[in-house]
Amino acid sequence: MLLNQHTMLFEPDADLDTTRVGILDPNCKVSSIVEHAFNQAAFLCEEYYLMAPELDMTTHNVVDPGKPIELVYPPNHLHHILFELFKNSMRAVVESRKKGL
Repeated sequence: MLLNQHTMLFEPDADLDTTRVGILDPNCKVSSIVEHAFNQAAFLCEEYYLMAPELDMTTHNVVDPGKPIELVYPPNHLHHILFELFKNSMRAVVESRKKGL
């Protein structure tokens, strides 16, 4: 990840007109990343099992109530982690439901 960060900052054709700092997004909106990762995992789950659990998400911003939760983080990395967690969780949920039928 550090090598990618360095490359994104210092390569000759680096995009300097973006709000990101290399691969880091100083305003990474967590809920939108969660929803995107969930939707991609749900798509795969529906393709394979013909069903997928639904997302019921509630966020609580303690620092700035009423605003979305933001953090400084690489969005692609967060998406990858969440996608894998959702994919594995959905598989476990769907397979446990099928056994109970």
